[in-house]
Amino acid sequence: PSILMSRPAPSRRSRAAATPALQWLAHHPQGASLLQTARELLALQTDMAPALPRALGRCVRAARLENGTLALSVSSPAQAARLRQVTPAVVRQLHARGWPVNDIMIRIDASGGANRAQKTQRETRPLDSQALSLFAALQQNVSAGPLSEAIARLLAHHR
Repeated sequence: PSILMSRPAPSRRSRAAATPALQWLAHHPQGASLLQTARELLALQTDMAPALPRALGRCVRAARLENGTLALSVSSPAQAARLRQVTPAVVRQLHARGWPVNDIMIRIDASGGANRAQKTQRETRPLDSQALSLFAALQQNVSAGPLSEAIARLLAHHR
């Protein structure tokens, strides 16, 4: 039985662009069921997004809907705690969109955080010799104190 309430069928264009693997899945009895479940979970995830804070929405994944209980997956305990705070709003949002969700179960992803956002690396450029000499001159003209110490640390780090 389909958990999807009333969703339009995929457009002709999206079906034509499907990969061979998806085409095979759609025609294989067990694969078709798996593909339908994946589509339903993606639609469910899209429908619950307005009830979630934006940062949390990027981390939450719909994992399963069984007997009115929606299982959601997050990658950290902090995200799970924040999600617990907004579950009533998520249930209301899903009911408004026609989903048969009565309860939400939250699971922390045991995959080691594969869904976690990657921390961006800061781009740094080393100071050239002219910049170092200008900082050395500045240090000579600054009275002793926190600023002078900070300049000294900067010079020691870049030399």
